Amino acid sequence: MENPFIDGYKTDPCLVSVCMGPNYKTVMEYPYTPLYAVYQYIANPHFLGSVTQLIRNCSDAAQRAKLKGSLPYMTFAAIMEHRSTEHIIRPSGIVILDIDHLKSPEDAEALKNELFNDEHLKPRLAFVSPSGLGVKAVIVRPLSAFLTNNEAQRNNQLGVNAYFNTHYASRYGTSADPQGTELVKCCSLCHDPNALFRF
Repeated sequence: MENPFIDGYKTDPCLVSVCMGPNYKTVMEYPYTPLYAVYQYIANPHFLGSVTQLIRNCSDAAQRAKLKGSLPYMTFAAIMEHRSTEHIIRPSGIVILDIDHLKSPEDAEALKNELFNDEHLKPRLAFVSPSGLGVKAVIVRPLSAFLTNNEAQRNNQLGVNAYFNTHYASRYGTSADPQGTELVKCCSLCHDPNALFRF
């Protein structure tokens, strides 16, 4: 099965960085990756289907953490050759709405679809997290010309989180993960056959 990261620049101008090594590896193997290629990689069971199922079936917390640490990860907020602030090429204008601790896989599916269809958020990509009890929504927001990149990223992230907490938190019994305001924040990838994407 051909890796979608290799050839796909023309399919989506929104670029992100992907590391195929274990979590917290420094070098980004695909620093210029189209977001559409990420969607293809997540949706195809050939790449991450087996390990995702192992994580969700694992009852041992230490083993589950080890399996999750083997997943590839992305830095959605910035394009970078290495995962460090010194090697950032440019910010991407992307923030991640990261929701965890949902009550059931059914709630995760329902929330994923609801967030994707939210006219205010309009995520480019939404998928169920490795645990099966969370959702990650990839949202593009313009960076302010009057703020530093980190300040703009922080403001955008806080705004998206506040929106979720106001409109969804009480119904789903959880709030948005407050982390993710830094450009080097990473996000693990996993298989979701029903991942949602819009150009």
